[in-house]
Amino acid sequence: MRFEKSIELPVSQPVAFEYHARPGALNRLVPPWESVEVVRSANSILPGSEVLLRANILGKQLDWLARHDRYEPPRLFSDVQVYGPFAAWEHTHSIEAVDADRCVLTDQIEYQLPLGALGKFFGAGIASNKLDAMFRFRHRQTLEDLRFGNSLFNLTAGESKRIAISGSNGLIGKSVCSLLTVLGHRVIKLDRSQGTRSSETTATSALASTDHQKVSTTPWDPRSGLARPEDLDGIDAVIHLAGKGIADSRWSDSVRKELVASRVDATEKLASQLARLTHPPKAFVSASGVGMYGSIGNSVADENFPVAQDFLGQLASKWESASSILDACGTRRCCGRLGIVLDPRSGALAKMLPVVQWGAGGNMGSGDQYWSWISKEDAASAFVWLALNPACSGPYNFVGGAETNRQFTKTLASLLSRPSIFSAPTFALRLALGEMADSLLLASTNASNQKLLASGYVFRTASLKDAFEHILGRKVG
Repeated sequence: MRFEKSIELPVSQPVAFEYHARPGALNRLVPPWESVEVVRSANSILPGSEVLLRANILGKQLDWLARHDRYEPPRLFSDVQVYGPFAAWEHTHSIEAVDADRCVLTDQIEYQLPLGALGKFFGAGIASNKLDAMFRFRHRQTLEDLRFGNSLFNLTAGESKRIAISGSNGLIGKSVCSLLTVLGHRVIKLDRSQGTRSSETTATSALASTDHQKVSTTPWDPRSGLARPEDLDGIDAVIHLAGKGIADSRWSDSVRKELVASRVDATEKLASQLARLTHPPKAFVSASGVGMYGSIGNSVADENFPVAQDFLGQLASKWESASSILDACGTRRCCGRLGIVLDPRSGALAKMLPVVQWGAGGNMGSGDQYWSWISKEDAASAFVWLALNPACSGPYNFVGGAETNRQFTKTLASLLSRPSIFSAPTFALRLALGEMADSLLLASTNASNQKLLASGYVFRTASLKDAFEHILGRKVG
């Protein structure tokens, strides 16, 4: 059996090949709706390099080992299945030049399903549909990454930058790290592992000797700070994403203290250490949230909108101010005020999906409250944009759009072909979640993204429906 899909990319043949050869490429291209984990990877496409994936299918773990064989830069590389779900599998990635600034990527797969003729009879349609959804996602992700890379190239004059990331294992942090590495920049992860020494690892690939393929770690603890602050001396930017999840647990007094400590106190400690460096970072970009505006009904909040006096508003305000010591050093400071971050494997959407899939999705409270949202990849890209764009400063609302809760759940349910008729009463949400229900679910916050757009940032997703289709592997119409 054979599957083939092509896409034209707005970069040269060598640039497209390098994108796939760099560390992070595989993480960029695993569809988020699939329960697939990269267990082991050589971060290489050289012959003999391997990648081990682990999938969860109907509650059963299934390992899939692939080995790269053909390698003909910059036009071709391929991998074959050593063992896994198929009777046979060979995947060839070919890249053909159109002209100096364009090329065509073609993914061609020769495969056989297990169980012979029986497997082909019952599984051919399913396999074809899954491959089509998978490579629709992969090709769009590749296209959007390379378009974004072109816009960054204009900002950096093609120079590889050194960027430190806290929260690199979080929902957005993982995407930030992989996006930076596939676009040729150097990443230093602030590592919270106990006893970690500053170390550097380089992928074994054709470009292994170049600086832009290096991924480093340096030990960091939110309470005590950087163990080796000198590792960040002269760095181009710090993207600070670490902090206890706001919706991880009910806001008891102890949880409130943890939220303040992990966000405000940890940021103050980190910023003070950076300010004492001989060469402080050129830019410091931190996370925040549109929840700082509180519940504002039908009003539209730009970045100058008053801060709410409730716990969430004051927490966000103090979080943003915690790095102000860097102003005296000439460090450019920005913050991304996040809306609801859309990802099917984590965060709010991951909690909603099972409910909607069981046909029990519907309004939360009245359903009239506005939810400001952003796709995970737009959030990651926007943080990188602020870090590398010298014209950006201050707060930016990170939202792709805003929909009423009613329209949000209706769009999701429609895409999944499920009803959205059951509502969660306000009193029940408050009983279950306390104050958090009012701040996170029942609050109406319609945040404007005009400042981010005016900076030149181009969103990857055009609408909520478009975002859902991309991250859930569904296509309607």
